[in-house]
Amino acid sequence: MPLGWRRMKMLQSLTVAQSPTTRARPLTAEPGEEAFLAARFLEHTDYNPNSFGTHIVLGDGPPAVTPHPGPGRFAAKRIPAERLTVKDVRRVRGGDGDSVSSSWHIAELDDAGRPVRLAAAPADLTRIIRELGAARTTADTVGSEP
Repeated sequence: MPLGWRRMKMLQSLTVAQSPTTRARPLTAEPGEEAFLAARFLEHTDYNPNSFGTHIVLGDGPPAVTPHPGPGRFAAKRIPAERLTVKDVRRVRGGDGDSVSSSWHIAELDDAGRPVRLAAAPADLTRIIRELGAARTTADTVGSEP
């Protein structure tokens, strides 16, 4: 399969909502439960100042960047999902830095016009992108109500 085709299929699987019956495993944590996934934003942002984040917490509350693997949301910074758009998902390249495992993938995001890269293991990256999409939809719905 050509790399371009594989990338397109990966993007489709990340952006197309699946019905509850087609999911192999839950995409969100149970209510009251949080999942801490090893991931890092490679650029400095308001939600990742000085590249402090080593994990993303999903579940009981909005997605957030944390400098620890849990438990709890101590020092967590909320990720503004409403500003983020997935542009591409790819394998790690040499220019992505030494802090990124070569087995991880990179999501190239648009943060309100600013390019931002998010690195994580492929399965974790898929889950994070889906959660960010769900949070964005929730924020859009809440913001559009009178």
